[in-house]
Amino acid sequence: MALNDDKKANTEYKLHSLISDRWSPRAFDGSALAKEEVMTILEAARWSASSMNEQPWRFVYGIKGTPAFDKILNTLMEGNVAWAQNAGALVAVFGKEKFAYKDRPNRTWSFDLGLAVGNAVTQAFSMDIYAHQMGGVHLDKIGELTDEEGLTPYLAVAFGRMGDVNDLSDPLKERELNKRERLALDTIAKEA
Repeated sequence: MALNDDKKANTEYKLHSLISDRWSPRAFDGSALAKEEVMTILEAARWSASSMNEQPWRFVYGIKGTPAFDKILNTLMEGNVAWAQNAGALVAVFGKEKFAYKDRPNRTWSFDLGLAVGNAVTQAFSMDIYAHQMGGVHLDKIGELTDEEGLTPYLAVAFGRMGDVNDLSDPLKERELNKRERLALDTIAKEA
């Protein structure tokens, strides 16, 4: 499995910096995001493409310093709580596995959900706000954050401004300072 330094790829192919420079830090500065910032990020998700325009995503958010933030924080696994508590906002992410029309299975719901989160992350980065997506959540606890029927809890995302890496524990600091790598393009893409 070949790995490739992402900066080399960006010089070879003219990627937009919103894509090439985006990364998922754990060092957040602890300041709350403004509600308008969070709504702008979620508005970007709202405009994502989806199969049959189903929009199979739902978000529950909490801004740092509010009870909603604490509720979402309490759904995270311990390792994520250690750093996510310093995010400016937390968002719990849900998907709808069935189409509203005729209650049929939607084979692409998770793909569509990923596109929506991708839009949110890119929008946030354009605002100098970083995002870190977390699969390390207690899905049963996240499920308690909404009473809408037919939703599948999926993950959580921490949004915030960059903090000081030296404020992290040594193991997290080491992970934060690791070189970003991606699989080589010819590993993931082949001509038919």
